[in-house]
Amino acid sequence: MRRRAQAQTEQELKTYWTSQHKKEKPTLKKMINKEKSNSWKKFCNEAKSPYGQIYKAAFNKFFQPPNLHSTKSNNSSVNNITNILTSLFQQDNYQQKEIRYLSTKIRTTPFLYNRNPSYLKNFTTLLKTMPKDKAPGPDGLDGRILTLFHKLDATEMLELYNKCKSMGSFPTSFKYREVVLFNKDPKIPSSYRPITLLPILGKCLEILVLK
Repeated sequence: MRRRAQAQTEQELKTYWTSQHKKEKPTLKKMINKEKSNSWKKFCNEAKSPYGQIYKAAFNKFFQPPNLHSTKSNNSSVNNITNILTSLFQQDNYQQKEIRYLSTKIRTTPFLYNRNPSYLKNFTTLLKTMPKDKAPGPDGLDGRILTLFHKLDATEMLELYNKCKSMGSFPTSFKYREVVLFNKDPKIPSSYRPITLLPILGKCLEILVLK
C-alpha cells in the first residue's frame, strides 16, 4: 500500500492509499511478529543440537567474513591472504641484538611449571571471571560451554591441566590461532584490522601458569 501511494500521480489516490497504509500497519506488524515467533519456535524444536545454529542465532554469532580482494597481485587467493598477513605482521629484524637474544632464549629455555599444584584450586574462580561473550577460537569453545562442562564434571579439566603441569608441556593444539581480518580499504593490505582468536583451553592454562 505504501508503494501504491508513492506510485500515484493524483493527490486524492495518494492520500487514500497513505491513510490505508497507516490504518493497516499495526495489524500487519502484529502478524509479522507472530510469524517470527512461530518460526523461531519451530526452528528451536527441530534443532538437533543446542550448541549449533540455535546458539549462533540466539547470541548473534552469524556473520559473513569480509571478502579478501586482490592486493595488486595476480596470484591465487591464498597468495593474496599471505600478502595481507605479511604486510600486517612484519618479520623480526634479527640484526638487532636484543631481538636475537630473546629469540635464542625462547628456543633454548625449557618450559617448566611451578610444581606447587595449588593454582589448580583457582580454576573454578577463573571460569567465573572468564568473559562469556568472546568469540570462540579454533576449538569452537567459549566461556559458556567451558563453564557448563566444568559443572557436569569438575575433575576432567583439572586432570587435563594437572597432566600438562606434571609433563611440563603446553600442548601444540593450545597454540593454534585463527586470524580474522576486518577490512576498511580492501585494496590496501595495511588497512585490514587483524583479530587473533585463541583456543580457550590454552587461555585458561596460560592464566593458571601465570598465577
